[in-house]
Amino acid sequence: MDNKSYLNHIVEVLIAIILLSLVIILPSPSFSQTSYKAKIANYPITIELKKEDNNKIIGRYKYDKVGKWLKLEGKIPTSSNRVIINEYDENDKNTGYFIGILSKDKTSIKLLSWIDKINKNRRLKVYSPLIRLLEEKSSKIRKYKLGDYDRIYNIYLSISEKYSNIGVKYGRKDNKYYIQINDKTYGPYDYVQELTFSPDSSKYGFMYKKENEYYINEYYIQINDKTYGPYDDAWWLTFSPDSSKYGFMYKKENEYYINEYYIQINDKTYGPYDNAWLLIFSPDSSKYMFVYKKDNKAYIQINDKTYGPYDNAWWLTFSPDSSKYGFVYEKDNKYYIQINDKTYGPHDNAWELTFSPDSSKYGFVYEKDNKAYIQINDKTYGPYDNACWLTFSPDSSKYGFWYKKDDKYYIQLNDKTYGPYDDAWWLTFSPDSSKYGFMYKKDDKYYIQLNDKTYGPYDYAWWLTFSPDSSKYGFMYKKGNKEYIQINDKTYGPYDKEATFTFTKDNRTFIGYVKGKDLIIEEIE
Repeated sequence: MDNKSYLNHIVEVLIAIILLSLVIILPSPSFSQTSYKAKIANYPITIELKKEDNNKIIGRYKYDKVGKWLKLEGKIPTSSNRVIINEYDENDKNTGYFIGILSKDKTSIKLLSWIDKINKNRRLKVYSPLIRLLEEKSSKIRKYKLGDYDRIYNIYLSISEKYSNIGVKYGRKDNKYYIQINDKTYGPYDYVQELTFSPDSSKYGFMYKKENEYYINEYYIQINDKTYGPYDDAWWLTFSPDSSKYGFMYKKENEYYINEYYIQINDKTYGPYDNAWLLIFSPDSSKYMFVYKKDNKAYIQINDKTYGPYDNAWWLTFSPDSSKYGFVYEKDNKYYIQINDKTYGPHDNAWELTFSPDSSKYGFVYEKDNKAYIQINDKTYGPYDNACWLTFSPDSSKYGFWYKKDDKYYIQLNDKTYGPYDDAWWLTFSPDSSKYGFMYKKDDKYYIQLNDKTYGPYDYAWWLTFSPDSSKYGFMYKKGNKEYIQINDKTYGPYDKEATFTFTKDNRTFIGYVKGKDLIIEEIE
């Protein structure tokens, strides 16, 4: 080998090492396609390509010795058979590109060379078979045409056993707001809030506001195609677990210009009250509970039974078997926990009353002498500087909570402690109770802890959740100005705009994202 060839060989090796170091940190994008073996110079790669219906080529490739993927994107030209396919790193930076030749029918491609954009456009030969550009299966993707909105604010996915309903919370156009449910649009309104689906996805509802001819704001509740109102205000729309009932609160001025508050449950109205809040249904949908105020005293209404008077009341809850109910109330500057006919207290403060899924355990947080404590049945944890997010696993064998001590944050899981962290939150369990997870922050980076496995670091992370059969988990994270969806060990993205995901009751997985003027709902493996 002469000196020139030797130097060229050394340069190619160094370039390959640099490329390999770049690939190590990249997540694996979503892809389901036949893999092809090829080489860049002497370095074996695996490459996967497919064609979308807009003549876009997408795919990925990896160096076989590393096993991490780079994203590929290109466009099938209209007047040439020469194609360029760009590669992108995890920050969506264009680090290089392939040059290839399309077959006459433009259904296959042979790659010829690879250009390194980091190192002075160095060109390396590609040894490639004929790669067939299979088209994306349309049965896995649903497209919903969005209205001509100035902005899309939120995407909601409501999943029943066999299908997915989608809703856009609101789009804004000409200073008006709209709700879109699949292909049906409601509006224009002056304001909308909180699109909500019933648990079986058969009903949906939202609040909207309109100015009348006297320039006075009027509020309405929309339940499917039935409208309630106008009111002077309306809020707290909720559905019962069996989807048979719905309820909300509203306010109206009487003839003396005094505000009166009402609770609406299906077609039955409770009130008027001086105030009302916290309407909830029991898990078996047979009971409802809410708080109201009259003559400066607070009362709890449970179906036709009334508790009170108290100075204040909140934190209403039912046990999962609906046999127990509980709430927190204040009287004479002391705080109490009421569980059926048993009272706990007095405390300096109390909050977060919750029951275990089998209804055998209960827990709450209370404060005494400026210290926080966790009470689980007759066992007390503490003292802490602060504590909250008490939660039980679905099989009731585990419990966990968050606490703060000496300016550090911890997660307590039964008798195991995780931390210290700069922050921590969102402790959750899988439906079969075999997995648990939470999020934490350390050194200005965010992480997901899943049992003993850690994901991160990220610029932000959120929405950790599990599939009903516990085989899948997912969360969202952000790196730079891009959003990603993580499902088990697969990464989907990056996305420039709003994105989300959900698991169905039959354990299918859907992701949703905005692409151009379309909302894409895609079922993934």
